[in-house]
Amino acid sequence: MATGYYAIIPPSAHGQEWTPSLEAVAYGVGAADYGPAHVTLMGLSAARLHGGIPRALATAVVAGPKQRPAVVLLDRPGRITFVRRDVERLEAERMTTDLGTALATTIEQTVPDLARCPELGGAAADRAREWAEKAAT
Repeated sequence: MATGYYAIIPPSAHGQEWTPSLEAVAYGVGAADYGPAHVTLMGLSAARLHGGIPRALATAVVAGPKQRPAVVLLDRPGRITFVRRDVERLEAERMTTDLGTALATTIEQTVPDLARCPELGGAAADRAREWAEKAAT
């Protein structure tokens, strides 16, 4: 998926072309580095898991114990941005991805996060604001 990071293909995908979602990969990379209880998908990545963004973007945001350089994917265009956050203070919930479950911020946490930092992750700020406004109503 990225230099030094690999995923096991689920049995249901054997024998066919399969690519995991960027959100699943992002959480997996963060969990591999810091442990699954110490990272959370946030911002645009959480909004995507909640269905607020209808299509995948080439960016993912992972909150964790330290800021670190972004990880660039090898199998497709994509970038994982890591931000330092106290994950225990974030409102998060377990959500299902194509590689298993992942922690992601709740809608109630994601909306103000997007409103406060719509450019986080490098996606268009107007798209993030649009989703935050839609979810707030």
